[in-house]
Amino acid sequence: MQLFASASDRRRGILALVGVSIGFLALYLFVREYATFLTDQEALRTWLRQFGVLAPLVFILIQALQVIVAPIPGQVVALVAGYLFGPVAGTVYSLTGVLIGSA
Repeated sequence: MQLFASASDRRRGILALVGVSIGFLALYLFVREYATFLTDQEALRTWLRQFGVLAPLVFILIQALQVIVAPIPGQVVALVAGYLFGPVAGTVYSLTGVLIGSA
């Protein structure tokens, strides 16, 4: 039984494996670099405040990224939203980010 029908199929399979491996390596390096930042409420809160009026948009993008990249903790991000924007606006921004990330 052959695993690949032709040499070009084998090349495509190897390239796909290399691509997935590089993707996992990049994700690992990103999480290793920013895991402490993303799990520290105060650091995330301080960082978001620097964006001023654009903070809600930046937060929505972070929340969408949290849905896509599993290692980012959603609880911390949602708590920061409530603290920064209030319970109603924080919920709206958080749900908007989750919906965008899920789409």
